[in-house]
Amino acid sequence: MFITISSLCASFLSFAVLMLVRATPFPSDTSGIPSNGPFLATRGLSSALISGSSYGPLHKRESHVRRALPANMGKEIQNLKNNMTDQSNRLSVLHSMALPKSLKKSQAKDVNQKIEDILTIGNYMKDFCKAIVAAFPNNVEANNAMNDIENKGKTFGRALTDSKRPVGGDGRQLPGNIEIAQAALVPVQNARNILIRIASQ
Repeated sequence: MFITISSLCASFLSFAVLMLVRATPFPSDTSGIPSNGPFLATRGLSSALISGSSYGPLHKRESHVRRALPANMGKEIQNLKNNMTDQSNRLSVLHSMALPKSLKKSQAKDVNQKIEDILTIGNYMKDFCKAIVAAFPNNVEANNAMNDIENKGKTFGRALTDSKRPVGGDGRQLPGNIEIAQAALVPVQNARNILIRIASQ
């Protein structure tokens, strides 16, 4: 059978076209392209630019940072509440102590140390109350509460300091002195509770 050059060229051309078509993937086959291919690499870059970061959308990361402070604040608020209760309980212990008319050295030392511990707790709480006010600088109620803590806290501090007893001092007067200190503590505790409410909002 005689094959012409023209028919041979036509057959070769048809074969080449067929191979080219088979080598070209359909749109549904693009999933088979390696992840480091140019198409997916570009798509991944666009996704990162849209989200702001490969770790997640920018607004979500910012809100996470904003939530960090209230979470820590909540823990400190609970510490403040615990210290308020502790301070009140320590005052009750002092008030209930049955002491003689003339205190021995060990008795006077014990009473005075208990008073110092109560004052130390108060100073710690005052520092944290200042931190709350600093977080809400434009809150008038918070600033007024801090003023009460400062001013009325001095009255409480003086009443508690006056409760200290020297060696040979009359221990029977201690309950009366502690009652004065407890009364002076009430407005201070009220002001602290105001700051706790503000910080908890």
